Amino acid sequence: MEKINCPICDSSQSYNFIKLKDRFKTKNITFKLVKCTCGLVYLNPRPNEVDISNFYKNINYTPHNKVSIFYKLAQSFSYNWKYKLVKSNCSTGSQLLDYGSGKGEFSDYLQNKGLNVDNYEPILETNDERIINKSYDIITLWHSLEHIHDLSKALNKIKLVLKADGLIIIAVPNLDAAEEPFFKNEWAAYDAPRHLYHFNEDSINNLLSKHGLKIIKSQNILQDTFYNIYLSIKTNNIFLKAVKLFFISILCYLKILFNSKYSSSKLYLCTKK
Repeated sequence: MEKINCPICDSSQSYNFIKLKDRFKTKNITFKLVKCTCGLVYLNPRPNEVDISNFYKNINYTPHNKVSIFYKLAQSFSYNWKYKLVKSNCSTGSQLLDYGSGKGEFSDYLQNKGLNVDNYEPILETNDERIINKSYDIITLWHSLEHIHDLSKALNKIKLVLKADGLIIIAVPNLDAAEEPFFKNEWAAYDAPRHLYHFNEDSINNLLSKHGLKIIKSQNILQDTFYNIYLSIKTNNIFLKAVKLFFISILCYLKILFNSKYSSSKLYLCTKK
């Protein structure tokens, strides 16, 4: 386990925020989230870049749990939604990079739709020569920023390969999510220790601004609220799960309706300053 300073302000001053267990019980370890004086919540101490791989190998870890019908339906909806979003920001000949692409399934999906896409997974690839000498019109990070150990290195690399008028699309879980108070340390989006950071609108803006990037538009990812509530409910009783899912979802979407800051996940469109 390694201890770090805040990746935004480099302060070592923080206070305990919440204690968490790995919800997939990969190892019986208690993890601790701390909150920096600048507002960022992050895992500290945390597994290093070598050891973290052990926490992705559990068969129940959602991205690898391909037998789940609900996951497949959610993935199909998500792929189509993300494709339409990317397509709406593309012009003829646009070159895309999916950063933090896992095994490249979504980039394959985009290629099958006729888009020009490279994929890069920093957890799996140590050699970045494949992308470093190129330039991209659009770079996407779909729920990957919160997994990256060295945020400064990653964002500097992304900025380097982004064209002067290029666009970065970042999707991240939102710490201010309406459903978090219902579940506390059982909230699926905490996902310790794989999620190293937990951003809200202020902290993501501070991080990006530090690296010469600016947010030009943000929007809610409304489907993630329902999905995270579904994942967070811990019961084998199908009826009870359905009742909880219905009522908690209604309450959360009403809260989001009155204030968009409470969406489970947020999407940020960014450019160079």
